[in-house]
Amino acid sequence: MTYPFALWLFSLAPIVVVLYLLKVTRRRRTVSALFLWQRVVEEQQRHALFHRLRNFWSMLLNLLILLCLILAAAQLRWPGFSGVEGNTLLIIDNRARMQARDASGRTRLDVAKQLALNMLRPTTARNPTGLIILEEKPVTEVSLTDDADELKRAVDAILPSDSAGKLDDALRLAEKILASRPGSKRILLLSDEPARKAVKDVEFKQVGLTSESLDNVGIEGMEARSPPANPEAAEVFVKAANFSRTGKDVKVELTVDQSLFDLKAIHLSPGESKAIIFSGIANSKRYANSRGLIVARIEDQDALSTDNQAYALLPERNPPRVLLVTRNNWFLENALQAGETSETQIVSPANYRSSLNQAFDVVIFDRELPAGVTLDSPGNLLFLGVSPVPAGVMSDHPVVVETDPGDPIMRFVDLGASTILRAARLPREIPGWTVRAPVEGADGPLVLSLESSRRRRAIFAFDPIDSDLPVRVAFPLLIHNAVEWLANKSGNAQLQIHAGETLPLENGFHIVHGPLTTSGPGRKWSLSGDFHPTRNGFYEIENGQEHKFVAVNTFDPAQSDLRSAGLLEPGAGPPPVWPAVARWLSWPPWIYFGLLALSLCGLEWWMYHRRRTE
Repeated sequence: MTYPFALWLFSLAPIVVVLYLLKVTRRRRTVSALFLWQRVVEEQQRHALFHRLRNFWSMLLNLLILLCLILAAAQLRWPGFSGVEGNTLLIIDNRARMQARDASGRTRLDVAKQLALNMLRPTTARNPTGLIILEEKPVTEVSLTDDADELKRAVDAILPSDSAGKLDDALRLAEKILASRPGSKRILLLSDEPARKAVKDVEFKQVGLTSESLDNVGIEGMEARSPPANPEAAEVFVKAANFSRTGKDVKVELTVDQSLFDLKAIHLSPGESKAIIFSGIANSKRYANSRGLIVARIEDQDALSTDNQAYALLPERNPPRVLLVTRNNWFLENALQAGETSETQIVSPANYRSSLNQAFDVVIFDRELPAGVTLDSPGNLLFLGVSPVPAGVMSDHPVVVETDPGDPIMRFVDLGASTILRAARLPREIPGWTVRAPVEGADGPLVLSLESSRRRRAIFAFDPIDSDLPVRVAFPLLIHNAVEWLANKSGNAQLQIHAGETLPLENGFHIVHGPLTTSGPGRKWSLSGDFHPTRNGFYEIENGQEHKFVAVNTFDPAQSDLRSAGLLEPGAGPPPVWPAVARWLSWPPWIYFGLLALSLCGLEWWMYHRRRTE
């Protein structure tokens, strides 16, 4: 009850009764005949006190009207009626995979948006709805509201995105939002990828977008680098994968600065991926008017066109300086020499001093931790087989259960068949550091990457010597990737990002144009500060003195794989409710009391003129 002092108006009830029982005073007049005034005499009898009490419908109606008016003035509310009945959060998947087209030519995003508009019809004050958009990260586009028009505008404004995120992150965000809300809670998910996270204490429903499993071939990764033997040239690695139920003959075309360089054909079995190497590319960035833009394109068109193109930049040779602290590790020394990290110096743990860190971009500690070295030591540090943080007991024969192909340390690295004898159990959370696990084992993370205030650390829970990794091709590539990420000075590493990631624009740089793709030159920009590109392609940045390009790609197998098991049958979602009726039913009760009082006034007027009341 909002205004309880209005209940004092109940004191008017005796006044209503007195006015009803009040006898009408008639003026006396002398007339010639009474039969002409017979009706007046009958009315006089009806107005007698006891006669009026025998027919008191009018008084009851008056008292009921007064009651309704008082309750309306007090704005009566009670939890069972006016409280929130249910909260609904609608999650729309807007990742790259949602651009896949079905046989009718519609994208899955178009289907999701149409279903979402149908679901927004029953949005009311007692059943508020919110909207979460999943791209690289889930974003609460509209908080819980009863404004269906605002929600509709937000849904209509959704544009396709090439980013890759995780459904679990969106579900966790929805659970956090609903945790403090009263009433029932519901999550509606519009995605073609079946959710795997169990939603607790919340009604969950995934509305299917398609029952069709689509075949697709896409580019999973691409990187350009200069071989140490010939730094004036470049070679490009392109990884293509077949996410189809049948084998595919694939032609991959490579262009440099919009000029065709080479075309290669390969055969991919179902579920197979292969690396294609284009070598002998002249590093034309040495010449004027050359931009060094590399595009790999799959000629055949399929259900998802987003992953048929990939973008990279010709490398700028800028090898980091590495200090290797080791007693003797022939495999590690050769791995460093095999990459571009040719400026490597070796020192024994006994001769190591922390002051040496300032002269190197990366310091590697191999199997032994010198005295005084901690997680907070200066520089960017790589720990192999030794940990600066307290580790748990050793686990024997740990199995690699998951790797993150999108992590820079794991680019083009396959550890699936590796054998490891023993590994320490590393913590998943370290105060003051952003922690990622590029490699997960059955007993915990096998590789950790840490970042804080432009300081970077990489920790291997196992000694590579205690595994078959040093005799695998993946070992020098893994060490190279770790060094490149730790050094954070490679121009290509900084200017090649995933769609949806944040690119900090520093030193006066700002976005001026993009995305430049095989289908068009993009649009002009005027943006400084942090940049969040959501579409693949090249973006041009400048600061008035120099200009550069940024290559943006998806590179996520989960977005290319459209064969998701357990696809749901298409559903229409909750049954639509007539919007006007739904809005009437959501009004607070004091409005109904006001309308009831008005209706009773009309009823009393009708009954009076029908001679049913006095």
